[in-house]
Amino acid sequence: FLEDQLGIEAMERTTAELSQALSAGGCEAVLAAQIERFLSVADLVKFARFTPAEDEARQAPEAGKAIVRRALQLKAEEEAVRQALEPAPAPTG
Repeated sequence: FLEDQLGIEAMERTTAELSQALSAGGCEAVLAAQIERFLSVADLVKFARFTPAEDEARQAPEAGKAIVRRALQLKAEEEAVRQALEPAPAPTG
């Protein structure tokens, strides 16, 4: 999703590398922070065998959905601006 929507290669990067790429790629700071926070917790679970509190674990899917919603919203806003800045087609006839 990050690669498709943000144009950032993600699969072979660590969370720290991905965070740097998001910042360098001009990703909105709030979205970049959400992504970094989400992936940092996932890293703890995956690599350190951390077990989050039940309420935190239940909130994880919603945090992921919030990232997706925000990324899609930003993409739509960028597209709307791009279209608004395109010159109008020349009249025919």
